[in-house]
Amino acid sequence: MTSFFKFIMAAGITCASVSLLVSCSKVPEDILPTKDKVWNYYNENKTASPEFKDGFSAYFDFSDGMSVAYRDPNTRANLQGITQKITGTDWTIYGMASNKLDTLRLSQTELYNKITQPRYTDIMAPIEEALKSIVSNRKRALLVTDFEEYTADRRIQYQNYAKKYFIEWLEKGGMVNFYITDYTENNQGKHLYFAVFDDYEGTITKIIDDALAGRTVNYKRFCLNNRPVKVYKNYTNPKKGGNYHDSTGLDIVTAVNEDDTENDMYCNFDNGLVEFYPCGETWANIFENAKAVAQLPGPDRFYSLFRGVIMDASDKDSYKVDDYVIRVKNVQKDYELFSNWQAALRNKPTITHNPDGTVIVDNTEHPDAQFYYNPETGELLNEYKYTRQECPEVQNLFVLDSDIMVESRKENPDRTEIAIDFSPNFSAGTLSVLPEDMIRVDVLVGKATPDLSRLDELFSWGPASRRNNNLSEAIRNTLQEQTINPQGQVLFTYFIKAY
Repeated sequence: MTSFFKFIMAAGITCASVSLLVSCSKVPEDILPTKDKVWNYYNENKTASPEFKDGFSAYFDFSDGMSVAYRDPNTRANLQGITQKITGTDWTIYGMASNKLDTLRLSQTELYNKITQPRYTDIMAPIEEALKSIVSNRKRALLVTDFEEYTADRRIQYQNYAKKYFIEWLEKGGMVNFYITDYTENNQGKHLYFAVFDDYEGTITKIIDDALAGRTVNYKRFCLNNRPVKVYKNYTNPKKGGNYHDSTGLDIVTAVNEDDTENDMYCNFDNGLVEFYPCGETWANIFENAKAVAQLPGPDRFYSLFRGVIMDASDKDSYKVDDYVIRVKNVQKDYELFSNWQAALRNKPTITHNPDGTVIVDNTEHPDAQFYYNPETGELLNEYKYTRQECPEVQNLFVLDSDIMVESRKENPDRTEIAIDFSPNFSAGTLSVLPEDMIRVDVLVGKATPDLSRLDELFSWGPASRRNNNLSEAIRNTLQEQTINPQGQVLFTYFIKAY
């Protein structure tokens, strides 16, 4: 077995003769552990997290038909619970009527009494204006309405006016949870919606669920979202990774360092969706080890290089996930340039000027600046200016192990265990990976199909001759929008080095 984790640092810059340079080390001293560099690199190259403004908003429809929707005693009890949760300094409350939004400054009791008053006289709640306000303000919000919008000439709006607001909310990283209550107005079946425009942590949804806990469930639920897969792990030992371990807990295939803190070590990062595996063998040796251990009997038998990450696609309100794929890339060049650039940013020289305007470059505070900056001008050297590099895909290294994935679905068809093994076309002699190159393996949604089966039931109303489909069509078109479809969405990431 080869020795673990050699540290090599090549420095091609000689020490400059500058009067204020106090160190002439041959290599930089400010070098982060590989796991920290991996985490920084992952965060730089992942999609930015959605940003929501502080505080919350609630919008209540006070147009004339809503008093009927609020009349049911169970709905009233649910509204009472909600109003007790949403008033306070964190919440801005709006009333919707007479084609305008009004800010309401009411106590819990006053708000509840206003909602449940026997009769409303105003008409034309500006629902689209409320949607526009929610999306433009980027505040998580509760919208209580029947979604029956009117045009400027006071005709019912049948156009799917909500589509663009749903799309924008999802594109910016949110989801919409609907609580849907049926009621009857003038012998016509309709729906009351508590629409929660939320983040993916479900911040407001948790508040609403708490408000409704222990009360009569007279509503159905639907989640409009484009993140249908939840990821968790089923590792034998949570302190170790999903790499092969024999019955005694040893990894005799990839020799991942799991104990020696002095060297590059396995790391499961804070978000739980990215891991670093420093393998103590070359890819050629790992392949030969795997072939040998695959012949062992019983629990020590080798089945795959990495497994135990579970994809839970049971949330099918919006999409059915039909397939998963992996993407394997050699990120070494990009990763190395990024890490060096970060080191340079941490070690800037102090720049001052003489009376005649000449530059004084002082590396006293950060001696490592000598490696990254021009000793005369203090400018960052070109080789440390980071621009994202093309990361070539690595062919014939890994594949998904379909046998393990299919077997995992037998108990629960919605849960798939991800298993990664060598490609059947693997050849160490033709592998386009150098020793110690950083490999990134992403598990992605391979195919996702919109689930439209419940839309008409939950989001349309009225007689067949004048069926109002504005909301069902808005959600249908949102789910069919290609920019929303989760296909290609990264679900889990492995960073792997073979030393």
